[in-house]
Amino acid sequence: MSDSRLIIRDLTLMMSMGIHEHEKQAKQRVCVHVSVDLAQAPDSRRDHIDDVLSYDDIIQNIKHIAFSKHFNLVERLAEEIADMILTFEQAASCTVQVLKPDIYDDVESVGIEITRRQPGLPS
Repeated sequence: MSDSRLIIRDLTLMMSMGIHEHEKQAKQRVCVHVSVDLAQAPDSRRDHIDDVLSYDDIIQNIKHIAFSKHFNLVERLAEEIADMILTFEQAASCTVQVLKPDIYDDVESVGIEITRRQPGLPS
């Protein structure tokens, strides 16, 4: 594993999520943070997009997952995002946070953070 990491912070989505009836009726804000540890440091000397894991590809795939259906749990969305990220050969491991910022007046956000690794990599 390299010392390089792809970061996506504060991807804010209006999506269908939650177990309560009012959450199923109206979309709500969900924030996603992603950190991807890269298997190899990108060769940035060529300055070419084909040499790196594209954050645009990750963002578009996250949106596709998020908008594809209703999610009851932040945990399920986080798992699906992590599974997608690990399909990229450049990704050695990833940490995904899924947060719901508008649930409590006195709390900035609630949610889950998970870390997943490619099979066979040490913890």
